[in-house]
Amino acid sequence: MPATSLSRRALLRCSASIFAVGLTAHGCTDVVKTLYPYMGNDLRMIATNVALLVRSLQSCCDNTDTAPFIADLAAIGNDINGTVSAIWPATASSLSAPAENQILQFAVDVNDLIDTLDRMAALKPLPDPIAATATTVLGAVLALLRPIEVAHNLAVKPGAPPPPSRPALVTIATPLRSRSIRAAAERHAATLNPERARAELAAVRFPA
Repeated sequence: MPATSLSRRALLRCSASIFAVGLTAHGCTDVVKTLYPYMGNDLRMIATNVALLVRSLQSCCDNTDTAPFIADLAAIGNDINGTVSAIWPATASSLSAPAENQILQFAVDVNDLIDTLDRMAALKPLPDPIAATATTVLGAVLALLRPIEVAHNLAVKPGAPPPPSRPALVTIATPLRSRSIRAAAERHAATLNPERARAELAAVRFPA
């Protein structure tokens, strides 16, 4: 769903220049107000791809061992979608600057999603097609989330606990034995700028 009639490339150039100039001249608040009309589609794209990734995991990997993890991943995906819907309701034509706690919730949920996948993969390695897709999707998500976190002056560390507003999930008690998915996603994110990340998320095909 386009934010305006401008092309994606023009929006990217515009948002990048606004961000660079605004950060030095006007401070974080003004940057957020001007940047977010162009970043709203990124939030929606992240939520959509997380939901599709979870659905793909449910199709390929749901069994007795992985069921608690997949239930938690679905809950996190619902939380991410709920936060995006609260920030930019489907009926709203434009996006206003989100509250700090909304972006914190979003960033922590994305990190929690990756940690939960790592916990699940340590118990039962993901099949190659879904592992590769997860790396692509999560790398692109991290690449798109980075400027959002910067605009809000956030630094959410891997393994950060979920906000108190969300009940502790089943897998939080499961030791995090591996960070293989996070490491692969972060390596991939380091190769992407926002435009390439958007293109990857738009092109990804989820294995069943």
